[in-house]
Amino acid sequence: YKKFAEGKASLPEQGIGQLIATLEKQLDMHRVQLNTKVVKLSSESNGLNLELSDGSSELFEKVIIATPEDVTRELCAELVDFHGAFSGWRGVTTTYYSIPKSARFLYGGFSKKILLNAAGVGKIVNVVCLSKVNPNYAPKDRDLVAVNTLGGTSVSPEELLSELKNWQLFDVTEWVFLKQFCIPK
Repeated sequence: YKKFAEGKASLPEQGIGQLIATLEKQLDMHRVQLNTKVVKLSSESNGLNLELSDGSSELFEKVIIATPEDVTRELCAELVDFHGAFSGWRGVTTTYYSIPKSARFLYGGFSKKILLNAAGVGKIVNVVCLSKVNPNYAPKDRDLVAVNTLGGTSVSPEELLSELKNWQLFDVTEWVFLKQFCIPK
């Protein structure tokens, strides 16, 4: 939390998809392979050799691995000593709410900071008003708030509002649930 809270982390103006677009500009798209099963990854003096499920292999200078933890471990076992690197990984659920810009707060209001649950009581770990960081994320009369919980499983939006009410920082009566995304471990 500390590094993210104190760092220069930001959100792209047009959304997180801009990160992918920026990455695409740096890649030779003729070499990019999607939905290609890799059965083995090995280090060579001039790059990484990927053995594919069809028996062919290709050499790459850089590789992006976007797989579940167990697959990443298996593919990279010969290249990386993980030393329990995955043991602390947990899923996350982000629940989005739309709130009026005029929403009442008991102690000031939202700023460009992440509100952390320092007490460690309840399901919520942090709350952030994304439209305070980037006004383009919400209509002019609304704010976009993200509420994060650990575990990567569905959480009742009403239950989260009840918990937020107990924080005694927010008047949540006008908060409108938008969407929830669960990212499992």
